[in-house]
Amino acid sequence: MIIFGWERAVTNWFSSFAGKNWWLDTMMTALSSKLFGAIFFTGLIIAIFARTERARARWIVSVSLVALVIADLISRHLVKELLVRPRPRFEDHMCMDPHCFGFVSSHATDFFAVASVLVFFNRRNIWWCVPLGVLICCSRLFLFDHFPLDVLAGAALGSIIGGISYFGYRNYWRRRYNGGTTFDSRRSKWEV
Repeated sequence: MIIFGWERAVTNWFSSFAGKNWWLDTMMTALSSKLFGAIFFTGLIIAIFARTERARARWIVSVSLVALVIADLISRHLVKELLVRPRPRFEDHMCMDPHCFGFVSSHATDFFAVASVLVFFNRRNIWWCVPLGVLICCSRLFLFDHFPLDVLAGAALGSIIGGISYFGYRNYWRRRYNGGTTFDSRRSKWEV
């Protein structure tokens, strides 16, 4: 795939800050680490169960995990292997390993898949999901792991997968309780 000149310029600008500020280096590295993802999603599951009734919490977590797994499989094993586009650090090498390819960003795809499910369940989640997602995308540019189109395409793909997962869940409830009681995910209660 083609790598545009403006993408190189933006990626070089973000990565030019690397190594100049200990706090920024630590934050960006932490945002991209697997440990952060594991701690974040575990904390998110605990928070959902603490703040939401148990039946609704189970559905929110289940739909989020389904979206996460689908997003990860599609981004990591389908798109990256079909659209062979090198990461910035492997641009000048002839590397044919899957870890050398960066289109689309799996970090962005996975986070935005879960974030979009959370936003569909509760619109107020947009106030923390979008800024955190932008920070994660910026960390991928900062660490010289992706070009801007990689993270933008990952965010778009993750949002689409999250939306499909949520609406699939909603249609499941409508079909299961056709004509009788339906579960309104916006109000978190059963309606007749």
